[in-house]
Amino acid sequence: MADFIVDFVSFDARLIVEVDGGQHTNAVAYDAHRDNILRKLGFEVIRVWNNDVTGNLAGVLEVIHAAVEGRLENHPHPNLPLEGEGVNLC
Repeated sequence: MADFIVDFVSFDARLIVEVDGGQHTNAVAYDAHRDNILRKLGFEVIRVWNNDVTGNLAGVLEVIHAAVEGRLENHPHPNLPLEGEGVNLC
């Protein structure tokens, strides 16, 4: 099993978001290897530049939102009711 620290993770969507700074321009091979291992574990990895987070947050959130929606559509949460099923909250 791989032991990695990631910036953000959704276990429900099996999605990892990495916010990269300039130091990652020198770590391209390492990042690619690490992302490959995480993908083999079933995660999608999205990398965004930290200047995009500060300068284009709406765009970054749009990319993340689309990825989450796509992942959850393909892998619905096991605790959510299926379409047509009801939930009794009483």
